[in-house]
Amino acid sequence: MKFLLFMLPVVPATREERRRLRPIAANTERFQMMIDQVVETARVADDLGFDMLSFPEHFLQTEGLEMGATPSLYAHVAAHTRNIKLGPMGFVLPGWNPLRLACEVGWLDQITRGRVFVGLARGYQTRWLNPMAQRLQISATLSDQSEIDKANREAFDEVLFAADGMAAGVEQHHGRAEERSDGVDNHGVAFPVADRMAVPGGLARFVRRGMPAAVEVDDVESEKRLVQEHELRRSLHNLHGNGRVHGSRIA
Repeated sequence: MKFLLFMLPVVPATREERRRLRPIAANTERFQMMIDQVVETARVADDLGFDMLSFPEHFLQTEGLEMGATPSLYAHVAAHTRNIKLGPMGFVLPGWNPLRLACEVGWLDQITRGRVFVGLARGYQTRWLNPMAQRLQISATLSDQSEIDKANREAFDEVLFAADGMAAGVEQHHGRAEERSDGVDNHGVAFPVADRMAVPGGLARFVRRGMPAAVEVDDVESEKRLVQEHELRRSLHNLHGNGRVHGSRIA
């Protein structure tokens, strides 16, 4: 049996102090007290033989409650403990760029010398997920099968798929592993490859959300058929010309 300590960091204060120092989460002295308490608790858990330590991913908690954690806190706690593994419960995927997530986890895994695990979540707190994911028209969800819930699930699956492929160094195309190849525009800026074989409707979703994308096809004829597809034309029409497709790349 393994034991995990799930912590919800809180900026320490009485109710009166919380009211008087509002927004207390912006108070550096109290914030430092919270970090010290987290480290002390983590050390005790490590000494007692707990296997894992975890925090949620929450932001914009101005009241100082349910503060959650960022990868930087995991690195800080790891530097003050010896054996306990650290990880989120969990990273809210609809609010993440998959490349950034893969890089953050990779660095954290190296910094902690392999003492990292990763939990994933879809997000239910509107106060921070809605602003973070607004460019993608994604918001928090209560898993109620609504249109908002479906969009959230779609984003979760896409980020998981992309981050998973980056971690492995390959993309899965219907179970067939191929070398990963990212697009780069003429300014040297990388942008995602929207491969319809890998993610059904992937290109249209990039276009609908106004995100730069490359089209990866096998030959010129496939490219022509792809451009003519109804889904892409409808998406471009709905955007009234605001979609940005940077061009196509012939594999």
